[in-house]
Amino acid sequence: MLAGRIRASRETMSTFTDITAGCPNCGTQQELTVARGINVARTPAARDAIMEGRFQRYCCSGCRVEFTVLRPFTYVDWSRAQMFGVFPLADIDEWPRCEQVLEGTFSRTLGDESDGAPDGIPDEIRLRTVFGLDALREKLLLFDAGMDDAVVEVMKLRWVMEGGAAERRRPLVIDVVADMLVVRSEDETAVWSRADYEALRRDEETVTPFLDVLAAGSFRDLVRFAS
Repeated sequence: MLAGRIRASRETMSTFTDITAGCPNCGTQQELTVARGINVARTPAARDAIMEGRFQRYCCSGCRVEFTVLRPFTYVDWSRAQMFGVFPLADIDEWPRCEQVLEGTFSRTLGDESDGAPDGIPDEIRLRTVFGLDALREKLLLFDAGMDDAVVEVMKLRWVMEGGAAERRRPLVIDVVADMLVVRSEDETAVWSRADYEALRRDEETVTPFLDVLAAGSFRDLVRFAS
């Protein structure tokens, strides 16, 4: 159960919520601050914390166990032409609704319902709906590496279908090192080559039907194929 109040920071142009949340380990209630909106240009430390796995990590005042608290928030990085709707992993079964929430936010901010994009905003924005901070980090890693996240989702689908990961598990890219992608699905880890990615990306006959499914909205994730 969460309760809180909204606090806006004009200096950072980010929005935060002060909440009361229980520790998932011992239940101790504590006052925490979580994001509702992050503008990376004004708060670059937020991006660094996400990439390093430190974002919104708290230590319980009771049992001293560390845990992450997440409420839905919007993450924008106009310099990289990125806008994300970030939702708790527990909400993933509601991805059609969450996708609409992000796309509605985009429309009011920059799209048909807005007064026009502010100066300096790119004409084309990558719009993505993600569930959990690990999924956000994965997208940031792939985009930094110049990779198409939809093609990577097709690679994941092939891995699951070949038995490399249980279907109930969601493989995530946890690192991109040189020409390798490191992928983890709970206790299973795989290393894929950039060459395999490029071969699949160029194989239009194989990949296009899957990319068409993913391109139907901002939620570009393996889970979409199960709908």
